[in-house]
Amino acid sequence: MKKTILTFFLIIAAISFTKAQKNKAQVPEPYEIKLEVYHKALMYNDMAAARTAVYEMMVLKPEVASWRDTLTILYFSSGMYDQAIYLGKELLKEKSTDQLLLEIVAVSEENLGMAKQSLEDYDKLFALSGSLVHQYKIAALQYTLQRYGECSQTLSVLIGNPAAATEKVAINVGQGQGQDVTLLAAAWNIAGMIAVETGQAEDARKCFEKSLAADPEFLLPKNNISYLDSKKQQP
Repeated sequence: MKKTILTFFLIIAAISFTKAQKNKAQVPEPYEIKLEVYHKALMYNDMAAARTAVYEMMVLKPEVASWRDTLTILYFSSGMYDQAIYLGKELLKEKSTDQLLLEIVAVSEENLGMAKQSLEDYDKLFALSGSLVHQYKIAALQYTLQRYGECSQTLSVLIGNPAAATEKVAINVGQGQGQDVTLLAAAWNIAGMIAVETGQAEDARKCFEKSLAADPEFLLPKNNISYLDSKKQQP
């Protein structure tokens, strides 16, 4: 997810640079210098310097509203989620259907443990995008919030979509590791977790087995089956 947003960021940076080159004759010299600093900072992945340059360009040319979008992306890419949420929500007041901003805010909220707020923003985002990944994120947040009935309904729709068998999503599998798995496998794993939470061990096992059938290398359902086996062996 973060990789996708950063890709948008690089595109925005390239567009900004191209426009600046075309209009150099009209750009005040201090602004032009800060623009060069900004692009140099990006070149060397110095996000702090890039942010500083953006702040100064916003003061020099406050009428260039696009720098606020760029600053939101810089906040997000630097892990400054509080700032990304604050500025992102300010911008969404003006352009409520901007999917990039909505995704930045939703992911930032999720990273800060703000599951309820993140779910609300993912709902808005999914209504605009129709993305299966966004639908999966909704299900995952519903599970986190223990809204098992809603979550099961969301998973049922997702599992019934043929595209879920091929489209992938990045999953945190623990100890700082990530894994790209099919949405179908990810959905069945959450379904299994709901069954575990509601005391339906046999149904849970079936869900985990379906998850592995969809993606045999998926670590989470493997671990979950091992957990069920260990529980079964206890007196």
